[in-house]
Amino acid sequence: MKSRVPRSYDEINRKTVLDPIGSVRPPVEEPPSGPPDEVLRDNVMDALLASGMTEIGVEVERGRIILRGWVRDAAYAARVARVVATAAPDAKIDSRMHIGRPA
Repeated sequence: MKSRVPRSYDEINRKTVLDPIGSVRPPVEEPPSGPPDEVLRDNVMDALLASGMTEIGVEVERGRIILRGWVRDAAYAARVARVVATAAPDAKIDSRMHIGRPA
């Protein structure tokens, strides 16, 4: 059985190199399921603003929600995660929030 020759550098890289966060890159052919990223981000931002959580940055990449920013304590970070999970119940949440104050 003959193996298929990769067509591009990205195709080789995607199958052999880990992302900086340590996860394997998804195949190119895998379409994201669920709502488009822009709709998901708007829903999450509306939920955070309605809860008074204005200091949290939100990014959405292929249906994965990334939360960034500084929060005062772990309980507040947990509340943020609950609000986001309620606004987007099927999405994966990647919390990159920092607890405490920036140096």
